[in-house]
Amino acid sequence: VLDCNTKTWGPDLVLNGPDYWGGAGMTPVIPADQYIQAWDYGPALPDHLIMACSYGRMPAQAYLINKRTGAYIAPGYTGAVPTHWGGGEWVPELQEYFHYCGAAPGSDVNAVYRLKPPSDPFKPWAWSKEVILGPVPNQQADGIRHGGRFRWMPKIRCFLWWPGVGQITAWRLSGT
Repeated sequence: VLDCNTKTWGPDLVLNGPDYWGGAGMTPVIPADQYIQAWDYGPALPDHLIMACSYGRMPAQAYLINKRTGAYIAPGYTGAVPTHWGGGEWVPELQEYFHYCGAAPGSDVNAVYRLKPPSDPFKPWAWSKEVILGPVPNQQADGIRHGGRFRWMPKIRCFLWWPGVGQITAWRLSGT
């Protein structure tokens, strides 16, 4: 595991827990084009990572991973779920995961989805949808993956979407 604060590699993190990959104690088999990101959860759970996985499963499933033991849980979710794969970003200072479908054909191009944990983050989380105003952003370019194209910019407190071609679009959502 790379510690981004110290810029040093730590020990491997071996996942240990049940999920849709095959059950307790199984090492996840991740397809080559799996889209996974992981972030430090933040001050509320300093010994945990949050991981979002969006391959073959919609919406993205959030996992809480204990950094010391490798134990993990998928707390589940309720609410208005995203309509397509997309780019996502965990924002520690807001304690929320944000998801944009990437202006894919048939997706809800004028919406950003939010996944918020309850006060007990091991209970089901709630998806909500926020409609954004303004022109429809450029569609993601063919052959370019979503990874990292929807990003939180903490210094200006907004999200940026870069489709691979054309203009970058910025959004400031309610509460950000």
